[in-house]
Amino acid sequence: MITVLLIIIFIGTSVKACLKGLETWNKETIVLEEAVKHLEST
Repeated sequence: MITVLLIIIFIGTSVKACLKGLETWNKETIVLEEAVKHLEST
């Protein structure tokens, strides 16, 4: 029973970290695209 609980907690933490990583990557991509547009316009 404890093993199952630990596995669920571990999977939940992993999913949370993965989603946070994707969110950060998405923000960085947007920032990079804006930087490229800014450099092209000057």
